[in-house]
Amino acid sequence: MAKGAGTLLGCRVKDFVEAKFDFVDKMLEWSGCPPNPAMVLDVGCGIGGTSRHLAKALGPKSKVQGITLSPNQVQRATELAATQGVDNASFRVMNALEMEFPDDTFDLVWACESGEHMPDKKKYVEEMIRVLKPGGTIVIATWCQVRSIHWFPYDPVRVVNVIP
Repeated sequence: MAKGAGTLLGCRVKDFVEAKFDFVDKMLEWSGCPPNPAMVLDVGCGIGGTSRHLAKALGPKSKVQGITLSPNQVQRATELAATQGVDNASFRVMNALEMEFPDDTFDLVWACESGEHMPDKKKYVEEMIRVLKPGGTIVIATWCQVRSIHWFPYDPVRVVNVIP
């Protein structure tokens, strides 16, 4: 093994930030989202790394709104966006299970690595669907350990695009 988690000898090693942005880019590509969605929601944005990356990738005509439960994360995300000159990303303290947005607000709803922290998964998905515009795109990626669940009848590599 080379230096770095899960890398093979002879393979280029990525740092966490590079790997994370590659993941975001690949998820955006796989989503089939039309270019330049006007309104984007990042659910469980943390300090806004993905929100800022999406804002840069989608361009200045797209507005990215990140939400998190932590006022400290909102403050840090806002500072980083300002420092990096990302004017089309903003951040709010908000509960993903009780969003304050009107129905049909966002063209793209993005939720990566936040679902596993939600106490009510059904409400989490219902709220994201509620704020998604008709015909919009929703991207959800979460981690789980299906190998330890003996009753799980599917190959985890094949479980993709479950929502048509």
